Amino acid sequence: MTEESKHDSRRTKHLGVEGRIAIALPILVLIGVMGPYLPGHSGLRTEQIVLYAGAFFIIVLSLLKRTYLLMVQILWGIAWLLLLSVSLYATVMRGDMSAARAGLDDFVVPLAVAVVMSYVLSYCRANPQSSTHVVAFLCDAVVVTISLNTFFQVGQVAFGWSKYLGAFWSSSQGWSVAASAMPQGRYTGVFNEPIEVGVAMSAALLMLLLARELRGHRSRDAYPLALLVLGGMLAMTKMVLVGVASIAVVSITHWRPGFRKWQLLSWPRMAALLGAVSLSMIALITWWHHNSAGLKGYLASYSIFQGNWLLSLTAGRIGLGAIGGSFGGVKMVSAISSTYGAGFGFLDAVDSSYVWAYMVGGLIGLVLYALAWLALVICLNRAARRSGRVIVMRMASAWSLLVLIGGIGAPVLTINRASTVLWIAYWLIYASARLDKSGCADAPRPHGVSVEQASMANGLTGTRSRLA
Repeated sequence: MTEESKHDSRRTKHLGVEGRIAIALPILVLIGVMGPYLPGHSGLRTEQIVLYAGAFFIIVLSLLKRTYLLMVQILWGIAWLLLLSVSLYATVMRGDMSAARAGLDDFVVPLAVAVVMSYVLSYCRANPQSSTHVVAFLCDAVVVTISLNTFFQVGQVAFGWSKYLGAFWSSSQGWSVAASAMPQGRYTGVFNEPIEVGVAMSAALLMLLLARELRGHRSRDAYPLALLVLGGMLAMTKMVLVGVASIAVVSITHWRPGFRKWQLLSWPRMAALLGAVSLSMIALITWWHHNSAGLKGYLASYSIFQGNWLLSLTAGRIGLGAIGGSFGGVKMVSAISSTYGAGFGFLDAVDSSYVWAYMVGGLIGLVLYALAWLALVICLNRAARRSGRVIVMRMASAWSLLVLIGGIGAPVLTINRASTVLWIAYWLIYASARLDKSGCADAPRPHGVSVEQASMANGLTGTRSRLA
């Protein structure tokens, strides 16, 4: 165990019961995200059981002591619940309640994540001396958990693990998107759709950059970074490109001349980088050896979109001249009601956040979805600007762009499994914007003083009592 790891474990032990709960609950939810469907045909995932149990536990704790709601929780919660009400009305009017449970889950999962993460926010507010460690630890937990999916993907490519993953893709272990994507050389691990991999990997990339801001840079960060990029490549999903592009765009817009000086890589960092690149190249060569024919067929399928760049970019979802798969769904919903939509489960497959909002709530649903997104984005970016941390501002803007642009190709805020990771990422960015800057890696400190030493001097490890 390295000296850095010893410091982390020592600080975790001194967090107390509340601090351990603040760390344990989100980690349990992340483990649940990687879990299978429950046996039988209930359609319940491990993630749902863990998440709803955790939310119920937090609600019970909240009844025992005074709790405070943040403005973002109030504004977003109102818009989200109004959208749910419109969706219920549209479903009842259509007279088909068969998809009500799955439709309700799309709304309840984000609310349950908000409840669980509200405990983390409350703990950070009440315990500023240890809050930086808690948030950084949870960011690392997101990165490690999603990086593990790449091992499942590599196992599919090299060792034929796909036959063991059916319980992760569907409750009946029958037809699944993941199984249909494999002949094209696209591997998803425990996720059912390649785009789910892209959403989860993009959120994990944000968390990796945020963790490096809070706890400082580590040489071994090259390994999870390589795993995340490799996982996105094995899934062949453009959503990873959307995530990387969002980070790149906001990095350019927030760039300051002279903000970062070029530093030569140390030997440990160079070794870690070379090791990560080497392992990634070996995995990619193996992938190409097994799937070159299927991959060529997948790329050839884009030839049918020649002459319409928007169709090619969105894989047939949206095109110029009111063509594409999404427009067909919009027409079907409009035939029911353009005002309040068709309710839960009307379309068999929804490939866009905006089509989803139109389906469940019509034009009213689109307006409420836009208001919910604006509440999230405005409150997050205001908190980030007040923090004065460039990296936090970048991550806030990148999350906003990821949801805005990624929503064209997938219902990113409600998609199975991956949306839970994206919501956890949102609340961790929000928590990092409200941290005491003295405990972060970019805090001013004397020359030659490490982050750990500066943290101890500022009471981050609990060695100095807080002033009233």
